[in-house]
Amino acid sequence: MAEFKHFRVVLPDAVDTNTVGEGFIDSRRSRAFAGLPTTLALSQDKERAFVRWAAILDGLKVDSSPVGVTDIVHTGGSQDNAPSQIDFTVTYLEEQVVYMYDLVATDSPIYGPASVDPESVITEVLVIERIIANALARDNVDTPDVFDPTTTVPFGSDNSAVGVRRVIQIEDLTAAALGTGATVLARRDNIETVGAFTVTLL
Repeated sequence: MAEFKHFRVVLPDAVDTNTVGEGFIDSRRSRAFAGLPTTLALSQDKERAFVRWAAILDGLKVDSSPVGVTDIVHTGGSQDNAPSQIDFTVTYLEEQVVYMYDLVATDSPIYGPASVDPESVITEVLVIERIIANALARDNVDTPDVFDPTTTVPFGSDNSAVGVRRVIQIEDLTAAALGTGATVLARRDNIETVGAFTVTLL
């Protein structure tokens, strides 16, 4: 029977040092809520939050792909507002070595500080932290569906009336880096550019 190791990630909104929140991080898109965003700007923020979430998942899958990302918990949040915190569990097979490749020396795998055993818990925690930091410390661009609650269109046989059409539009959307530093380095110090968050072995 397979055995697993689980790492709990806690991302508070303190990691977002942008002057404009731009949605923070959210695994839920606007359509997941009972209500709908009240403005196009808020709808775009919600999609930016989801783009950042997708960047984290993509980063985790690049080198040592986890078995799954589960137990996602949001603190607060709505169709208009970002959660104040998002927690989730990253699961790997027990025998799996968690690693990533250095973004500076791309042919060098990173397991953590050279003084640490590559298979130690400390190393795996640090690697997961680096992966998440790298995903958040850069701009991420996507073309998601964006709900527009404000678009008005004529209707009726003579176009005499104007109504609100809740349009889904596809547009290029940039989810800006959450840190003050845009340089992405696969090093532990880079985590400081996106604020404090934790990764813990369960």
